[in-house]
Amino acid sequence: MTRRTVFLLLFFFGVTTISFAAASSSPANVFNPISKIELKMVKKAEKAKLKAERKAERKARYMAWLGRLATKANTNWGAVVLCFFLGWLGIHRVVMGGSGLLILGYILTAGGIFGLLPLIDFIRLIIDSDHYKDNSRFFRAFE
Repeated sequence: MTRRTVFLLLFFFGVTTISFAAASSSPANVFNPISKIELKMVKKAEKAKLKAERKAERKARYMAWLGRLATKANTNWGAVVLCFFLGWLGIHRVVMGGSGLLILGYILTAGGIFGLLPLIDFIRLIIDSDHYKDNSRFFRAFE
C-alpha cells in the first residue's frame, strides 16, 4: 500500500467516526423523551418555586423588620390601637395599669370630656407610653 492509500483509509475512517459521533450526540437524531409542552411545564414549575422562595424571603425580612421595630419602640401598641378605636371608653388607660373606675369616668363625661381626653391620650401614647403606666388619675393627660 502506498502512502496515499493509507492516508485515504485513515481519512475516511476518521471522517466516518466523527460523523457517527456527531450523529449520536445531535438532539435531532436522538430520541428525546421530553416534549416542548413538558419542557414548558418544568420551566413554569421552576418559576413558581423561585417566586415562592422570593416571597418567603420577603416575608422573613418583613418579620425581622417588625421585630426590630418592636424592640426599638417605647410605646405599648395595644393601648394605642385601643385608644384609637375605643378611646371614648377609656379601656386603654386600664390596659396601661389604671383602675377600672377610669372607664366609668370616661363614660360619664361623654367619652372623656367630649372626646378631648382620648385624643390627647392617643397622642401621648404614641410619643411616650410611660406617661400612663400604673396611673389612675383621670386628668393625667394634662400633667
